[in-house]
Order: sequence, then structure tokens, then C-alpha cells
Amino acid sequence: MAENLNDTTQAVTQPAEPMQAGNPPANIPPADPNPPDNSPANTQPAGANPPDNPQAKSQSAGGDGDLLDPNALNDRKDTTPEGAPEAYEAFNLPEGYVIEDEDGRMVQEAFKGLNLSQKSAQALIDLHCKYVERQRAAYADALARQEAEWRSQVRSRPEYEAERAFALQGMRTLVQSPEEIALFQDGLLRNHPAMWSMMVKVGKLVSEDKIGRGTVSAPARDGRIHVDLATL
Repeated sequence: MAENLNDTTQAVTQPAEPMQAGNPPANIPPADPNPPDNSPANTQPAGANPPDNPQAKSQSAGGDGDLLDPNALNDRKDTTPEGAPEAYEAFNLPEGYVIEDEDGRMVQEAFKGLNLSQKSAQALIDLHCKYVERQRAAYADALARQEAEWRSQVRSRPEYEAERAFALQGMRTLVQSPEEIALFQDGLLRNHPAMWSMMVKVGKLVSEDKIGRGTVSAPARDGRIHVDLATL
């Protein structure tokens, strides 16, 4: 046992042979010509996802498989547009709108000729109704501005205050029946400068108890004064 201990001590204390240049020890592997980059930018913590590889994505998307995969046919959606029905259902219309029978037949024939679906036809109906509403609003605005301009013209007359009493008298004389009263509900008529001038003329003649070559009849039993319009 002493001999074994001496052998072990000699093996440990024996100096290593000097290393000669150009001859690396046999137990040391040669250096790697491309060492790994262990910088912080290229070091990922454990469990982190690897960076995207565009080339790998390209290969996974296409790979070496068929260019046109028949399985993609299962995902095909029907893109055929819906055509015209056999008969259109009643269209939704805003309040106050009506499509007459003859107009309805013409509209449906036109829609069928264009092969419009119920939904597309309803969209055109809605668009037309909006257009009509805009036209009505524009027309009403134009009439209101015209009536305001006429009223301004009449009221700017120097003799407006004096004429007003005659105009009202002339209107009371001529406008008596329900139909005549309804006629004067039209702003274009009751605000027109020419109508004003005519009523002023009638009022003056009535107040003088004569109308040019004609005459004003005596008051009837109902108290009305009848005017011979043919002499105006």
C-alpha cells in the first residue's frame, strides 16, 4: 500500500512537459473558426420565442407543395350576385309617398331589366325619395324668398299705408266663397304685387260706389256687395 501511495505522489508532483510552439496538446480541441455571438443583442432568455425568419415563413407558406392546392376550393364563397326576383315585394316608402299602379309596373319592369335584387331596388327607391325631398325643400325655399321679395317691394311703396285700406276693402269685396278663400291661401297669389295693385283698385272703386263703366249693385240681403268683374 505504501508503494501505491508513493506512485500517486510522484504522478501528482511530477512537472508537466513544456508546451512546444505549433504543437497543441492532444487533449485541447482546436479553436472554432466561427465562434457564437454571445453579445446581449443576440442573447435570448430561456423560453423566449425565436426571431422571425422570413425565409422559413416563405418555405412554410409555399414549401415544396402544389402551387394550387385543391383543398382551397373548400373555402370558396359564392360570389354570384343576387338577381331580380320573380316579383318584387312592396317597397318601403316614406310617409306621404305612394307609387301608383301604373308607375309601379313601369318601375318593376325597369328593375327587372337591370336584374336588380330586392335590396338593390329598394336602395334606388330610397335614393329617389331623398332626391325628391331635396327638390321639394329647394322649391319651397325659392318660393319663400320670392314671396319675401314681393312683400318688400310693396311695403317700400311711398303710398303703401294709404293703399292698404283700399286693398283690404277690395279683397273683402271679391273674395267671398270658400273656393275663392282657398285660392288666397296660395302665397304666390296673395303676395304678388300685381294682385295687390288690383285689390287697391277695386277697393277705391267700391269706396266711390262705382267701377269705371260698370256699377256696383246695391247690397244684397246677405250684406254683400256684388262687383261686375267684366268692367275691371
